[in-house]
Amino acid sequence: MFFVFFEIVLIPMYFLIGKWGHGNAQYAATKFFLYTMFGSALMLVSIVSLAVLHAQNSDSELTFNLLEIATNPAIATNTSRLLFLGFALAFAVKVPLFPVHTWLPDAHTEAPLQAQSYSQVSC
Repeated sequence: MFFVFFEIVLIPMYFLIGKWGHGNAQYAATKFFLYTMFGSALMLVSIVSLAVLHAQNSDSELTFNLLEIATNPAIATNTSRLLFLGFALAFAVKVPLFPVHTWLPDAHTEAPLQAQSYSQVSC
C-alpha cells in the first residue's frame, strides 16, 4: 500500500503542472512524470526483489511485512546493498536530491501556485 499511495501523487501533480501551468508547462510536466516514474520503477523493483529474495532464502512465504524481513535477515550483504541503492535512488528522485533534481526547477517555474505549494507539502 505504501508504494501505491506514494505513487498516486504523480497523477494530480502531472495535471496541475501540465494543464494549469504556464509557459512551457507540458514539457515540465512530462519531465517531472518521467523522472519520478523512473524512481518509481526502481522502488518497485527493490520492493518486489526484497520480498522474493526473503521468501527464497528463508522458510517463510512471500511477505511484505518489514518486521518479519528485518528479524530474519536471509539476504546476502551485497544484495542488501543493491536493494538499498534502489530505494535510495528512488527517494532521491522524489525528494529531489542532487544530481536527480533537474525536474524540480522546470516544474516549479511552470506550475501554478497551487501546484508549487502542493509539491512542497508532499516532499
